Amino acid sequence: MTACILYGLSLARLQQGMMNSIRKTNDNHHRVAGMFVLISMLPTAGIIVSILLIAKSSSLNTSTGLMFGQYANLLLATLNFVILGGYGIDRSED
Repeated sequence: MTACILYGLSLARLQQGMMNSIRKTNDNHHRVAGMFVLISMLPTAGIIVSILLIAKSSSLNTSTGLMFGQYANLLLATLNFVILGGYGIDRSED
């Protein structure tokens, strides 16, 4: 569940930074918007994986591999939040 929240927060921060970046550049609207769509697929895919892991772990059969997958997903969500979310915040403060 925490991974879903982190992916969502990083996506929101990335959107905020990219919209501010689009407002500042006049020539590169299409390129910035295209890069935003491409980069925003990472947190979106992470949300989907998180939901699948939550659904799988709600069954009675939990395995070691599933637990490892949940921890790996949380680590990736944290990295995603720090990198993409930090980039978005940095771009929005310019």
